[in-house]
Amino acid sequence: MYRSAMYSRKYFTIARNLENENFTGEGRDHVPLVSLLTISAPGPPTINDLDDRGTPKRCWTTQLNRGNTEHERVAYNDPRPRCQAKAVDNSTMSAKPSIAKVKASNAASTWSFFPTAVFVGGTSGVGEGAVKAFAQATNGTSSCRAQIIIVARSRTRGEEILASLPKTAESKYDFLQCDASDSKNIIAAAKQLRQQLVDGKLNYLVMSQSVYPWGPPQPSMNGIDLRMVLDFYSRWKFVDELIPLLEKAAVLEEEARALTIKGGNGNVPLDHDDLGFRNNPSSMTQTKATTLYNNIMVEEYSKLYPNISFYHIFPGLVDTPGWNVAPWWAKPLLAVARLIMTSSEDSGQRMVSALLRPEYKTGGYCLDNFGNPMDAEKETPQVRKLVLEHYRKEVAA
Repeated sequence: MYRSAMYSRKYFTIARNLENENFTGEGRDHVPLVSLLTISAPGPPTINDLDDRGTPKRCWTTQLNRGNTEHERVAYNDPRPRCQAKAVDNSTMSAKPSIAKVKASNAASTWSFFPTAVFVGGTSGVGEGAVKAFAQATNGTSSCRAQIIIVARSRTRGEEILASLPKTAESKYDFLQCDASDSKNIIAAAKQLRQQLVDGKLNYLVMSQSVYPWGPPQPSMNGIDLRMVLDFYSRWKFVDELIPLLEKAAVLEEEARALTIKGGNGNVPLDHDDLGFRNNPSSMTQTKATTLYNNIMVEEYSKLYPNISFYHIFPGLVDTPGWNVAPWWAKPLLAVARLIMTSSEDSGQRMVSALLRPEYKTGGYCLDNFGNPMDAEKETPQVRKLVLEHYRKEVAA
């Protein structure tokens, strides 16, 4: 019994560590979200900076690099009214609200425009949960409903999910088949999306495509492992191809947000001559690298496109189908880890809650699984420039 308890404590500790490292075990068409932001204390706390007991929260957040340049100051002080989604006031909610409060907030959300949303990898795990949560939110008190398009490999699974969503005469649900491991496929899918999306604009882009971390390396785009391609390169290629549609939504003074669901905080030594990790097939190392890369891109793109919101969000440890194919040595760990895992449905609700929060309407943000800001690793400006150049070279090849 003593030995059993000892091992249980060991596995519980490992499970907690895995949660912090975003070891989510998602399936090919889905994984976790976070975004970059600067954390500072700009002044005395306001009511929004206090927790349930009236005490200051751990930190206050400001817009990413707010006011560092004239361009950014103008963007931040943009006086134009924005036509946006309106969630219930959550200023009185704790930093870690219950799932019941999160669902209630989502259900009470309203839109003054017809929202369009694309979910890449929305056929499993957190992505599937986010699709369902968004559909429920837009079919609640909203009078306009929504257009939802799932982009993934499995048409059968995608259409099953769409058929299960609440629907009215105003709802528009579609599926677009795409293998996101190839840039040419992404370009073709984006061309179809430009034709399918109502008014040729996109309000919400949510990306969670991934592959389970078990098994040997699978060389894909230009010899880069499939895990990295799906977790990083394919996501930002979708962003590049769909930026004009997001910008059109911003011009119309509507919501324009891009969310990537991936990791917590990635900190890994980078070989500047091998940023694609072709010579380092370790799945854990690649996971940390793609988490860091997503952080970097959120920061850089929020500067390039100041009227669009970019997030990288960590969903926490989520019980998804990807865990079912874990190797034998991970089974004892999983038995304990599942005690603290979140369901994909509840995680999806929290992802949508973060997606709709009005304080994140522009800028770049790195968020935890409760939708709160994280102080994420983002490297130096020189390294960020190298990663951005590397990404552009690889997706253009």
